[in-house]
Amino acid sequence: CYWNFPETSGNIVHDNSGNNYNGIINGAIFASGRNENGLQFKDVNNYIDLHLNNITSSWTFACRIKKEKKDRKGY
Repeated sequence: CYWNFPETSGNIVHDNSGNNYNGIINGAIFASGRNENGLQFKDVNNYIDLHLNNITSSWTFACRIKKEKKDRKGY
C-alpha cells in the first residue's frame, strides 16, 4: 500500500502502489501538507477505513503528523 494523497477532494484515498488498497475517508478533510497533500483529522470520529481485514502477515504503518499550535496554556 502507498498513499501519497494526490487527491484534493472526495471521500476516497487511492492506493498508488497498484494493489488497490483504497481507503474510505470518514470525517477527515484534505489539506496541503509539507511535500504534497494530506488529511486533517479534527476529532476521534475522523478516520480512514482501509478494509485491511484479510492481511495475514505482519506489516508497518508510517505517517507524518503535524500538530496544531495551541495557546500558551496548552489548549
